[in-house]
Amino acid sequence: MWGLPLVPVRSQPWAFLDQTRSGMPWRSSKNARSNISPMRLSSTDIYAFKALAYLGTLPAGALASSDAIARATAVPKPYLVRLLATLSARGVLSSRKGISGGYALAKAPVDLRLSEVMRAVDGPIAALSCTSLNWSKSCPEEARCHARGRVWTRVRDAIIAALEASSVQDLVDDLEQGVDYVLCLEHLLRPTDLAHGVVPEA
Repeated sequence: MWGLPLVPVRSQPWAFLDQTRSGMPWRSSKNARSNISPMRLSSTDIYAFKALAYLGTLPAGALASSDAIARATAVPKPYLVRLLATLSARGVLSSRKGISGGYALAKAPVDLRLSEVMRAVDGPIAALSCTSLNWSKSCPEEARCHARGRVWTRVRDAIIAALEASSVQDLVDDLEQGVDYVLCLEHLLRPTDLAHGVVPEA
């Protein structure tokens, strides 16, 4: 946390969701959402935004317990605890155990980029491993694949640029203006939408 020795511009954020979600320790392979395509936010992303926005309103040096965060955000406690553990393990949050312990942002809100948050929650930002910066896997067709260079690499770069230009402070600003991301849960795009004939244009 900024100032405490604890252990480890606005734009619309998007996330490329890792197909296996293997990076999320509370999701078993049986429940992995391999049928969800890139460029869709998940309920986990929304819950993370709510928790981080709340923590961003705390004074420097202050900690919040999981109970306090759950009350403030209305995120289900069992889900929230696992999410906070993941964000702490991946350096987005700092944590302290014990009666006086709790959670805090690892950096000042303005310094915590949404790209860090999305990678911590979802893993790769790239749509394909052949274009991933941190989870790269080579492909024998890379040299002559036009789609990789002209589409997927450019899409990756555009989304990273948007996320890098945004920070947790943007989430804090929304919260302080009364914006509640719980409404985003009603607007998540799901494969079942297509199954029922709901085909969004964008």
